[in-house]
Amino acid sequence: MNWSQASMTWKKRLRLNWKGGMSLVLATSFALLTACGTQAPAESSTTAAASGTEAQAKDPVEIEFWYGLGGNLGDNMKKTIDAFNASQNEVVVKGIVQADYTETEQKLQAAIASKKVPAAVLSSNIDWARKGYYAPMDEMIAADPNFKKDDFIQTFLNQGQVDGKQYFLPMYGTTQIMYYRMDTFKENGIDPATLTTWENLAEAAAKISKQENGKTTFYGWEPMWGRDNMIDAVLGKGGQILSDDGKTVMIDSRNGSRHGTCSVNGLTKTRLWAFIMEVRAGSTGTKRLMM
Repeated sequence: MNWSQASMTWKKRLRLNWKGGMSLVLATSFALLTACGTQAPAESSTTAAASGTEAQAKDPVEIEFWYGLGGNLGDNMKKTIDAFNASQNEVVVKGIVQADYTETEQKLQAAIASKKVPAAVLSSNIDWARKGYYAPMDEMIAADPNFKKDDFIQTFLNQGQVDGKQYFLPMYGTTQIMYYRMDTFKENGIDPATLTTWENLAEAAAKISKQENGKTTFYGWEPMWGRDNMIDAVLGKGGQILSDDGKTVMIDSRNGSRHGTCSVNGLTKTRLWAFIMEVRAGSTGTKRLMM
């Protein structure tokens, strides 16, 4: 059985039965690759006669699934793969683990260049979908009578659409949360119900923060690493990153915002807040505020 035949077989049999198992980790995405590796050499007539069509049909199709997850997410992914493999005998999913998302993309880029790619990968690269590196999943979805879009969080599902086609299915979602130390709040006379604006949050963080010999020893605010939190601060002040026509950079503008407020206000606030907050990354980066 060559790869082209195998590909059609596992796509037909696997369909989208993963979704039930993925409910435990609901948004980086699951993508099928357009190029499914190099085609295996054609079988000789003698080999084909010996193996037979029936014997081929009984052999499980093995596919590789690449993902860059560790910790609990990695453990849950392995359990999901094992559970799926144990649930049937037609498709064997071989999980190939990378250190993180970046390594997955690097290895995938090399694999695409060499035309030896995995069948599936944990990814959310929309640009690659537009370039044709990934295959749309609409035909598989339409062919699976058990697929129900309502099984997914619609926001995550919609994020997997590119130019009207479903290239990704949600695997898990990241939701930032805020938590705080009650004893610290009590000690500083802060009512958590008052933290309804960026300004109130900054004031509370400044009150909680502690410095010794010019060095911050206790940060009042520990947001998650990434540009999104900084963008939130700007947009929260009515600012814009780009003008409505997309031609003018507005992030440092003191006027011209469609809301009549200053983009630079949010940016300036963020710079000032740098002295009372510590940015966290990775697994420690859940939005830890008021620690």
